[in-house]
Amino acid sequence: MVAMIVALGFYLSTALVGIVRRATAWLPDNMNASRLENLYWLLAVLVSLNFGYYMLCARLYKYQNIGK
Repeated sequence: MVAMIVALGFYLSTALVGIVRRATAWLPDNMNASRLENLYWLLAVLVSLNFGYYMLCARLYKYQNIGK
């Protein structure tokens, strides 16, 4: 299961880089002319949104004691 999750992460990161390459000029073939900081800011925003969603789910979770 861990290998499958890692593989899914690799596929999603490749897809994200492909989308960024098509939609923006941040990642040209010449890495000296690239704007990698914009890609890292995009990743930071996506991670922050994911953390916010996690916190919302954690706050709305209701523990159910089914042992009684």
